[in-house]
Amino acid sequence: MCGIVGYVGFAERTCNVLCNGLGKLDTRGYDSAGICVVGENGASVFKTPGKINRLVEEIGSNPPEGKVGIGHTRWATQGDPESRENAHPHTAGAVSVVHNGVVENWKPLRERLESAGRVFLSDTDTEVIAHLIDEFHGAGDTLLEAVKKTFAEITGYSAIAAVSEKEPDTIVAAKRFSPIVLADSGDEKFVSSDVPALAQWCGEVTALGEGEFAVIKPGGITITDSEGNTVKRPARKIEDGGYAVDADKNGFPHYMLKEIYEQPRAVADTLRGRIHTGGVPVLDDLDPELIRSVERVVFVGCGTSHYASIAGRYLVESIAQIHADSEIASEFCYRRTKAGPETLVVAVSQSGETADTLLALSKAAESGAKTVVVTNNPFGKIIDAGRNVILTKAGREVSVASTKTFTTQVATFAALALFIGRARGTLPQNRAAEIEKELRSISALQSECLALDDEIAKIAVEFSEHSNFLFLGRGLGYPVALEGALKLKEISYIHAEGAAAGEMKHGPIALIDGKMPVVFVFPSREEPSFERLLSNMAEVKARRGRVIAVMPDCEAPNLDEEDRIIRVPECGLIANPLVSVIPLQLFAYHVARSLGKDVDQPRNLAKVVTVE
Repeated sequence: MCGIVGYVGFAERTCNVLCNGLGKLDTRGYDSAGICVVGENGASVFKTPGKINRLVEEIGSNPPEGKVGIGHTRWATQGDPESRENAHPHTAGAVSVVHNGVVENWKPLRERLESAGRVFLSDTDTEVIAHLIDEFHGAGDTLLEAVKKTFAEITGYSAIAAVSEKEPDTIVAAKRFSPIVLADSGDEKFVSSDVPALAQWCGEVTALGEGEFAVIKPGGITITDSEGNTVKRPARKIEDGGYAVDADKNGFPHYMLKEIYEQPRAVADTLRGRIHTGGVPVLDDLDPELIRSVERVVFVGCGTSHYASIAGRYLVESIAQIHADSEIASEFCYRRTKAGPETLVVAVSQSGETADTLLALSKAAESGAKTVVVTNNPFGKIIDAGRNVILTKAGREVSVASTKTFTTQVATFAALALFIGRARGTLPQNRAAEIEKELRSISALQSECLALDDEIAKIAVEFSEHSNFLFLGRGLGYPVALEGALKLKEISYIHAEGAAAGEMKHGPIALIDGKMPVVFVFPSREEPSFERLLSNMAEVKARRGRVIAVMPDCEAPNLDEEDRIIRVPECGLIANPLVSVIPLQLFAYHVARSLGKDVDQPRNLAKVVTVE
C-alpha cells in the first residue's frame, strides 16, 4: 500500500528524483512522506505528515545532496497517521529504512530490543526493522547480511529499501510478497514499488522475486536469494499500453472526472481484437482447451473488482450457460471451497498486487483449479502468479476511486463469456454475433451518458446534504448499485448501501423515510425486472423516500415531479451495466465536489492494497 523509491546516481539529482518518484506513487498512500539522502556528511532525513507537496515545502530551496537516497509515501497500518515520528524513513544508528508491508511479530521483537537498551521514537512496526538491521550491522555484518538476518526474524509481508552511513554508496532492497522493481540506466540506478515512478527515467525494469535481495551500487545491481546465490532476472521493456505513462489531467479539474470521460476509449481498447464478426472470439493467448472441460467459473476480487466480478458471474451464466460464482477474495482464502480441475478461477485485480486476491489465486492453484488472471497492470505480481493473463486496457488510473476499472473489467468478462461459450459449444454462432454487435455499440452509448454530466451535477448538488443513500438494482443492475454506493461513500464520506432490490423488503425498507434518497438502477424496458423495479420504486415513494432513477429513455408509469430521472440510452442486457454505471460515477463525483472533498485522494484509502 505504501510507496517506496530509491536512487543511486548524481548527487545534485537525488532529492528531485526521490520527490518526483514519490509523486507518481502517492495514490498508494498519502498519510505522510519522507526521504533520506546519504552524502559525504552522513544521512539527512526529511519527513512530514501529509502529502508530497508538504514534504517538498519542508525541504525548501536547499535540498540535501548525496549520491544515494530512499523515499516513502505512507498509508498507515499502525500508529497515528498524522504523526511526524511515525512517518518513514525510520532511522536507528547508522541505518535508515523505508517499508511497505506489515511486521506481524513486531511486538515481541520490540520488547526484546527495548530490553537491550534500544530507544524507539515511533509507534510503528517498521522501526523494529531499522533497529534489527542496525543491531546486526553494528556487530560487523554488511548491510546486505544485516537485512537478510532481519528478514529471517520478521514475519508478514514486507518490501524494504535500506541505506547506511557505513556503506554510503549502497541501497539494499528486499522483498517478501510486497512488490519491488529495479532499473539500471547506466549512470543511474532506481528502486520502486511500481513502474510509474521509474518510467520517465528508464526504458525497462526488473522485478525482484519472492524472497530475493538486491544490492544497488553505482557499478550495478546484484540480485541474490536468501542462500546468497546470484539470481539473473531479465529486464522487461516498459511497453504497456499507457499503464506507466506520466498521466496528466488534460484540462479536467480532477483525475477522477478525466477517467470517467476516458471510458468510451478504454472499453473500445479493451474489446479491440477480442470480438470478431462470425462469433469466433480470440482472447489473448487463452487456449480453448483450457475451457472445454470446465464445469464452473469462480471470480475472486476485492472492492470494485468484486462488484465487477458479480457482473461477470451474470454474464458467464447468461452467455456461456455455465454455473458461475463470485467470491470476495479475502473470504475465499479462508473457506473450505472445493475448486478442482473442473473449476476455472478468475482472479481479478486492477493493480495486480492486491494481497487477498493473490492469496486466493494461490489457494486455487494449489487445489488444482484452472486459473485466469484479469489485471490492468502488465508489471503486477499477479502476472507472475498466473499462467493465463487477460489485460484490461484501461490505461493508467490515477484517482483512488476506480471508474474505468469497473467498465473495462466488465467488458473483459463479456469477452471471456463469449470465449467460454464458443469453446464449450454452448453459445450458438448467431447469438454470439448478436452479442458482439451489442458490445461494439457500448462506447457510443457511454458517450451519450457523458453528455448528461451537467444534468447529473444539478441533481447531485440537490441531494448532497443527505446523510444516507440506498442503491437498488436487479440482475446486472445489482452490481451497478453496489458500485454506485461504493463510489459515493469512498469520495463523499456519506453512508451509502447497495442491495438487490428484491431484498428491500427483507430489511432495508426499515430505513426509508422522507430523508432517505433511494437510487434505482433500471435495466432495458423489455427486461421482466423493469416492472418489478417500478413496484419497488412505488413502495419507496409510499414511505416518502426520495427517488433517483437511472432509467432508459422510455415510457414508465408512476413518475412525478419529485422524482429525479436520469435518462440513459436504451440498450441491451449486456451493455446495460457499462452504460448505467456512468451516471452513478458522475453523481458521486459531483456530490463529493460540492462538499469540498478531496476527490482524487479520499481519506484513509489507497489505490493499491498489498496487505491483508
